[in-house]
Amino acid sequence: MNWKDIYGRQQILSVLRAAVASGNVAHAYLFCGPEGIGKKTLAKALSVALVCQRSLEEACGNCPDCNKSKTLSHPDIHWIMPEANKSLKISQTRELKRAAYFKPHQARYQVFIVERAETLTAEAANSLLVLLEEPPPLSVFILLASSPKALLPTVVSRCQLFQLPRLDTASLTSILNAVDRQLSLAELKRILQGAEGIPGRALLLAREDRQQSSAEAVKLLVQLLANQPIIALADKLAADENLLLSLEALLAVLRDIMLLKSAGNSRLTMSTGDGVSLAPLLAKLSLFNCMAATEVVLKLEKDLQSSVNVRLAVERALRRLKEVFENVDGSGGTL
Repeated sequence: MNWKDIYGRQQILSVLRAAVASGNVAHAYLFCGPEGIGKKTLAKALSVALVCQRSLEEACGNCPDCNKSKTLSHPDIHWIMPEANKSLKISQTRELKRAAYFKPHQARYQVFIVERAETLTAEAANSLLVLLEEPPPLSVFILLASSPKALLPTVVSRCQLFQLPRLDTASLTSILNAVDRQLSLAELKRILQGAEGIPGRALLLAREDRQQSSAEAVKLLVQLLANQPIIALADKLAADENLLLSLEALLAVLRDIMLLKSAGNSRLTMSTGDGVSLAPLLAKLSLFNCMAATEVVLKLEKDLQSSVNVRLAVERALRRLKEVFENVDGSGGTL
């Protein structure tokens, strides 16, 4: 991972590269943005640049430090993430504090990358705050979070904050062209439209079978309309390894139904272009139903960015969707 692997972040890269080259590295950085925006990619590039001992501006890519970084085995790069995908606990921040005061094993710095920092418990956040207030001289902390508002203001104030914006079409296209896959113009257009400026989402859409994702989304909505047992549906959805992609597919289907009902133009749709039939839903859902359902799915996406039980959050959302669909009058009207 190197600076050249980052697309569309030139202003941010310029600041970070200058800091590494000059040795004027901040003790803590905070990268914020939605899931898939590129926080981890930027953190990896910065951490590799900090531990490489052959180059002061960017990682050389060939030294022992860089090679260990590639395999995630460098002893001076530490990843801290929520336990069981729930929250970051005080036991983790205590261990982080203990390790941070040791000298680096072999690099110039020790780097501690805290994923999903918004899931820090109150105790863990206060424990981390103490460390950021009196940071060890050779340790650099990189916090990744959905939004600075999700963290204690005192934690944010002790970090150099970078809010990662959504990428432009040209940058997203460059990212997609860099992966080993040939995309048709139609596929590229649909992926860019569905990604909404988020590179991780674009890569997911490029890797996954979009037709299958859309078909599964339609199937789930049909099952909810048919009063299928919520618990079984929630179990299946919560266990989905690509839950984000599945939720985006749900949003795309709901969007397409609203487009077809309001504009009647199938050329603007995303899911129907994959040969997926929306007829079972068009016959029953109204614009009101789709708008209310979209709000439920968006709220679930937001909830999943914080410290929640994924299974319970999914079940709550599906029950709310079922309530929305219980207002269906069967006419498929436009209201």
